[in-house]
Amino acid sequence: MDLPRVRWTAPALADEVGRMRRAASAAAAEHGLDGRALEHLELAVSEALTNVVLHAYQDEPGPMSVEVESDDDEIRVTVADDGGGIAAQAEHRGPGMGLGILASAADFCEIRSRRGVGVEVLLGFQRQTAAS
Repeated sequence: MDLPRVRWTAPALADEVGRMRRAASAAAAEHGLDGRALEHLELAVSEALTNVVLHAYQDEPGPMSVEVESDDDEIRVTVADDGGGIAAQAEHRGPGMGLGILASAADFCEIRSRRGVGVEVLLGFQRQTAAS
């Protein structure tokens, strides 16, 4: 049950977070993610997108994207931006809880940051099988 890779791109604006989260959630649900796993996906995608809106760009909002794909075992979501990377935002003072939320909500979480090239947040969510 492979899901063709689907991708949405929008300006990094707060108004786009909900729309993109709903699109990712609908794609994941269409391909078998449900219950708590779907709730966790929604939380993690919202958090990752909100981080882009708040931290990725300094002057004007740049692009942010959400990509969803799957195989028989897992739904994978990538949230990406073209901003300054995590190191460029080290001066920002915030609660600092966002990365922990991502790590605890997803079954797999990897964050890739390259200064001046942006950040990719890769999230994996296991499908529940009848034997689980």
